[in-house]
Amino acid sequence: MREEPVDSTGGTYRREQIVALLSASLGNETAERVVDQALGSLFLDGARLSHARALAVLELVALQPGLVGIVARLAKARVRAGRMVQR
Repeated sequence: MREEPVDSTGGTYRREQIVALLSASLGNETAERVVDQALGSLFLDGARLSHARALAVLELVALQPGLVGIVARLAKARVRAGRMVQR
């Protein structure tokens, strides 16, 4: 897994990239579940997300209590900084 800068103004993000930001701390199954729940709540498919929509997904996940919310808040900071995990 490596980090690469992503254009935070015009770049697009995939569901898998958001899951990857969370999975190291939460495990892949939990990360997929919480991201899919957030995508569903926002009526998004996750194939191509704008910077703002990627942040909206993470903001919704960040509302959850405990470790899930903490990890999502850290992931939001990484997205804002233009750092995404590439697998």
